[in-house]
Amino acid sequence: MKEYSIRPVAIATSPDDKYAYESSERLITIAKEIGANVVFFEGKKNQHGVQMFDGQFENKILDWLDSIHN
Repeated sequence: MKEYSIRPVAIATSPDDKYAYESSERLITIAKEIGANVVFFEGKKNQHGVQMFDGQFENKILDWLDSIHN
């Protein structure tokens, strides 16, 4: 994360995916420490990967992408 620098970054995981969730929390902490533009998208329960796509989740990601490119 430190080498990624301060470029915008999005992280997505679900709370019941314990390893990914805890890893994401650590990455977010590091990103914030270095001043990166980081956003966290939380899925529902134990969803993983494309299972998080429900018509709203991916729209949040697309909206974020639009916001960093405008």
